[in-house]
Amino acid sequence: MAEHHKEGQRRRKAHLAGHPEWMEYPRTRPRALKAGVDFFFTGRMCKNRHYNLRTVLGSRCVACESQTQDISPSLEAFLQDWLHKS
Repeated sequence: MAEHHKEGQRRRKAHLAGHPEWMEYPRTRPRALKAGVDFFFTGRMCKNRHYNLRTVLGSRCVACESQTQDISPSLEAFLQDWLHKS
């Protein structure tokens, strides 16, 4: 019964996020590794309040991962400007 309840909550979170297709991903990292896929969907919020897929490598939220990559180019541009001014 508890497993059925968890799947219902997970389904609801996927629909609220606008991605019902996330239900096709495994619920846990070990299941994703066994299935040979790169992502899994727990239905739980990450520490930055995202409902999103998580990567098998590092178990990081995909939204957090993309925000980290968005910051890097601006930091690189800042460092290049700073080096050219010196």
